[in-house]
Amino acid sequence: MNPTWLYVAALYALAVWLARRARVEIPVRVALFFYALVLIFLFRPMTQHYVNLPVDIVLTLPPWHAVTPKFRVANFEMNDIVMQIVPWAHQAREAWRHGSFPLWNALAGCGYPLLANGQSSGFSLVRLLALPLPLGWAFTAEAAMKMLIALTFTYLYGRRRGWSELPAVISAVCFGFCTFLQTWLHFPLVTVACFLPAVFLHVDQFFEGVTWRRFVFAVVIPRPAPPPPSWRGCTSSGSWPWSGRAPGARTSASSAGSPWPARWP
Repeated sequence: MNPTWLYVAALYALAVWLARRARVEIPVRVALFFYALVLIFLFRPMTQHYVNLPVDIVLTLPPWHAVTPKFRVANFEMNDIVMQIVPWAHQAREAWRHGSFPLWNALAGCGYPLLANGQSSGFSLVRLLALPLPLGWAFTAEAAMKMLIALTFTYLYGRRRGWSELPAVISAVCFGFCTFLQTWLHFPLVTVACFLPAVFLHVDQFFEGVTWRRFVFAVVIPRPAPPPPSWRGCTSSGSWPWSGRAPGARTSASSAGSPWPARWP
């Protein structure tokens, strides 16, 4: 039995429950809808003995190509996943599972930095959460979590901007299932990109006033994966507006001491 669907459902339910406890208005029906979309989209890898990784590429390499019947690879452009992303993820996961930091890749020549290699995503939140699952199923769980993060934070940002529920849900689906996220779903760059609506949401809140919770959020949110320069620029320019509020920024007494507004939107 593949428990990925149940594991992801439990994690998402816990996240939604904690958010609602913190007075973030995420309707249960919306959360269930988002999870149902992800489950339908990844139904086979989340429920069956199946992985959505381009493992057919491996069979074209020596020595396997000599004993494998000729066949056409579905998409050879995804070779980075099985040649780099998956092996580095496996090494990082095994290091954590054995109680050590994934600092060094001892299997590459005379050795090579592993944690300093951003593609290994050694400190990625979704990678750490997927540690209890086997490698193949863990990649499915990571993909599902990325999509749920993108869907949920886009919805919250839309509600924050004053949209009604339906437009916020539609915008969330458009971003969560956009071509960019789906094409690079197993790549670390999407582990970062799925948090982009969360950055926008945080910037919007930060202009209302600086609180210790918002400060902690600003420190934590840029850490889904080792950040590339574009991510550093996004967070550094958007997370530290210490010089005052934006012109016309609104602050309500009910939300002045909370990282979230009293009501969404």
